[in-house]
Amino acid sequence: MTEKTVLSRFTLPVDVTIRQVQTEDLSALEWDGRFTEHRSIIENTFRGQTAGRQLMLVAEARGASVGQVWIDLDRYRSERIGIIWALRVRSPLKGLGLGTRLIEQAEHALISREYLQAQIGVEPHNAGAIRLYQRLGYLPAGEEIDRIRYHTPEGELREYDMPLLLFRKRLSRTVAPARAERRSRVI
Repeated sequence: MTEKTVLSRFTLPVDVTIRQVQTEDLSALEWDGRFTEHRSIIENTFRGQTAGRQLMLVAEARGASVGQVWIDLDRYRSERIGIIWALRVRSPLKGLGLGTRLIEQAEHALISREYLQAQIGVEPHNAGAIRLYQRLGYLPAGEEIDRIRYHTPEGELREYDMPLLLFRKRLSRTVAPARAERRSRVI
């Protein structure tokens, strides 16, 4: 194996904004083909947002989608529990605080809608996400099997079961307010 010669190293400041997904963002949520197979999930969730059952947030840097998080407002609406899901951060930006910011914005959206708790499900092998959720105050709340069912863009039906560890957090208007003015730095 050959060693890489570093010619230069420097830090680039990058402004990141988090906002609600709009129609023109849908194809960018496929992340250059990584989630193209899930196009029907993206489209169905966006229809849910239009109907007030879901909320989709996207993080952008220099016009590119670098993170996203979705919120199910409907499943446990009567219990005032929102489900945070589809938290994704582009690989080069992982570990820089963007996932934390996306979760904080999701929590803020739930608080502004008078939800009392947030729930997050995570695959048992995702130790990094589990550490993040626990650091943000989420506590273990059980397990479930999430039945995933969707059609690929080619029309093929895909179904599988996804085991999840559930974590919940009690939301408070005084805890973890959204940080709209903070800027993230990318190394």
